[in-house]
Amino acid sequence: MRVFVLLFLSLSLYAQSLRHDLGQVNMLEHLKAELRLGYIGYQVDVEDKKNFGLGGHIHFGTKSYRGWSLQGSVYGVQNVKLASDYSNDGFIFLSEANLLYQSKSFMLKAGRLMFDSPHMDSDDIRMVPNYFSGVVTTFDQGEIGLEAAFIRKMAGWESGENIDRFKNLNQVLGVKEQSNGAAIIGITHENFSFWAYHIDAIADIMYAQFDWERRGFNIHFQIDRAKSLQNLFESSIDSLSIGFFMQKCFGNITYTIGYNRELRNSQSMFSFGGGPFFTSMEEMTLDAVAAKGAEAYVYGISYQNDFFHTGVLSGRFFAKNFDAREIDLYTTLQKGNINVDAVLALVDDKYGRDTTLFRVIARFGF
Repeated sequence: MRVFVLLFLSLSLYAQSLRHDLGQVNMLEHLKAELRLGYIGYQVDVEDKKNFGLGGHIHFGTKSYRGWSLQGSVYGVQNVKLASDYSNDGFIFLSEANLLYQSKSFMLKAGRLMFDSPHMDSDDIRMVPNYFSGVVTTFDQGEIGLEAAFIRKMAGWESGENIDRFKNLNQVLGVKEQSNGAAIIGITHENFSFWAYHIDAIADIMYAQFDWERRGFNIHFQIDRAKSLQNLFESSIDSLSIGFFMQKCFGNITYTIGYNRELRNSQSMFSFGGGPFFTSMEEMTLDAVAAKGAEAYVYGISYQNDFFHTGVLSGRFFAKNFDAREIDLYTTLQKGNINVDAVLALVDDKYGRDTTLFRVIARFGF
């Protein structure tokens, strides 16, 4: 099982944004039982909301027989207002239930599962990560990794109302026209990755990323091309987004800069999850800019050792009649089976409402 998880992770790395780092799912931890305690305070202008939550999951599975096994997990949350605007006090649902086949270089998984790709990912920054229903295969051939998936449904904190229910992708977006699902292929290499999506009745997407490491600099470029297959949210999308990201480490200290720009007269492409853009922060992302031809930049500094990671990241997201600045202060503690994330996000929106978010989520693995 551990070999398969490491294979799956190696094929899924694609971005380095703060949002990606904070929301990245630890697949090894999700093979066990976990208890979560969470708090979130959310203030928009004078409106102030505070919620606590208790949740977690239990994973179960059969022994492998000639590479085949059954896997599953049950997820429960008390006071789900911490995870979304869903008004029930809590729920329990079957978050994972799948048939798994694995060998040294090949994996097939079918059913309810966790999934990680640029425009569709589990984005674990709340009490309940995103889950998907479909089929995923991965093949690792030395330096080259191949991944193919067909995703039909989604549940979790970014799936809209009733987050404990698996919904068709058009229902997640609030689009009336039925979608039969998303066909996805991915090719990954140490210095390159390419992903293509055909999301039935919604959009076609191509994403590419290039990565280099030179003289202590980690440098990344990305390009994202998308075209909607119908008018989404009262407008069509015909986007071409580019991005640059660089980090430089001096011992335990890392300096970060990132930039994204939409080159066409369109909004950037949305995602079923946190998304691929290098400038994505706790609240703001490039595709969240409600204007055409958006730009964004981020810069920050962080400190990290074996069990402690803390930093500050500042960003600006702007276009015609849109200008928002965000500052994120974040800390992650990791000690044995205990992980604690704390984030303070301050958004100053010139044309809209200012936002302050503070969240703490503690995870205890068993």
